[in-house]
Amino acid sequence: MDKTFKTACIDHSDSFRYLIVGGGTTLTNIVILLSLTHIAVPWALANILAWLASVLFAFIANKIVFVDSIIATPKVVVKEGLRFFALRGASLLVNTVIMFITGMTLMHGSHGAIGSTNHLKPVNIA
Repeated sequence: MDKTFKTACIDHSDSFRYLIVGGGTTLTNIVILLSLTHIAVPWALANILAWLASVLFAFIANKIVFVDSIIATPKVVVKEGLRFFALRGASLLVNTVIMFITGMTLMHGSHGAIGSTNHLKPVNIA
């Protein structure tokens, strides 16, 4: 049984590593997006900056976690990086459209309400 468990772990190690890198990428995006909107950065700019940081994290993490993909020459790394970012450009577009639609429908047109508390003002009841 122990041998079967080890075999299963080896068989699924790539899947597990992709899951970890993907989770880290998502967490990076969420933390940066919420942090930036919390300090009153407009949601669209915060979304772009969070996307850039999370895709950079994913690129570096994939290079580290999947050691066989590391190539030492800077020219190749830059070329791979540009391709990596370009292929994920559609995710930025989809993310921005979803945030825009969600803000317009669920937040009744208040884009400041997306990830921000700027719209909450204290009420004076005196």
